[in-house]
Amino acid sequence: MLRDDEDLEFFADRDLGKAFVERIRAERICRITGYSERFGETNADDDHWIAEIADHGMVALSHDSAIRRSPLARRAVYVHRCRLFILRGQVSTTVLAEFFLCAFDKVVRFASERQPPFIAVIVRRQRLGKTVVNVEMAKSAEQLSEEFGSEGGPAPVTDVNYPQTLQSGRADRSTAR
Repeated sequence: MLRDDEDLEFFADRDLGKAFVERIRAERICRITGYSERFGETNADDDHWIAEIADHGMVALSHDSAIRRSPLARRAVYVHRCRLFILRGQVSTTVLAEFFLCAFDKVVRFASERQPPFIAVIVRRQRLGKTVVNVEMAKSAEQLSEEFGSEGGPAPVTDVNYPQTLQSGRADRSTAR
């Protein structure tokens, strides 16, 4: 059942594929848009799709860990105040969907409690013989601000009431119902 308490809409990068999106939709826990639904069969650069979906208030999901190392992609995350989660692991996208589902509550809490922009990773770890899926910060708003400062665009807001109003001044969709 879709959750009423969170107004997060997710976007799955092309590398996660249609099977990932279909598996998440089957659980009916959130709204999710797949890459091909938004961009068709085009091959948009990471900085382009990040800017586009962040400007629409969506939370980005990807399996492309190279995004963390790309200055253009990181700058797009910073300038457009993106909330980006990278699913790590050399497994099928169906298994990545299971990781995401296991970590869903952690992802929602992480996205809701932290100021964008940020890059986080969803990782699977073995603890005491059990598999645990966690969400960990990879690049915080402060780290991205230090990296790009004024050249990357406006510095992130520090208003603790985010997401009531985004820095650009447009109302967040969760308050504009």
